[in-house]
Amino acid sequence: MDWRIDRWYKNQISSTKKLLDDLEKSWPSTKDRTPEVTAEYDQLKTSLSCWQTSILVREAFYLSIDVTSEKKPQWWTEAKEDGLQLLTVPGQIGVKKLIEEEKFARRERWVKLLAPIIGAVTGLVGAIIGLLAFLWSVRR
Repeated sequence: MDWRIDRWYKNQISSTKKLLDDLEKSWPSTKDRTPEVTAEYDQLKTSLSCWQTSILVREAFYLSIDVTSEKKPQWWTEAKEDGLQLLTVPGQIGVKKLIEEEKFARRERWVKLLAPIIGAVTGLVGAIIGLLAFLWSVRR
């Protein structure tokens, strides 16, 4: 993934979380909030969920993991005002789990591929050193 885009998403998430925290500190009780404050709070929650969904779906797409709403409809919900498809909390957990499993499988494939090669190269270097040592001792 492009690190600049990833950093931008993470900055958006952290700034949205900060705004939510400030709003919750200013209005700790939900029944004391005015309708405008409640609407702003809901909008911030939707934005936060949108940013989190975007970063998870981008990473899943990069790893060729299909997390579409047709595949896993229970992981998705629709935003109230925008009609956007957002991941639910169990959906976010599920996508994170799939991403970690795919990353582990890819690392495991590389280890299974590289271990025999490294072993063969090490053995070959050892054999060459042994041959050179033998030739050196015979020459003297």
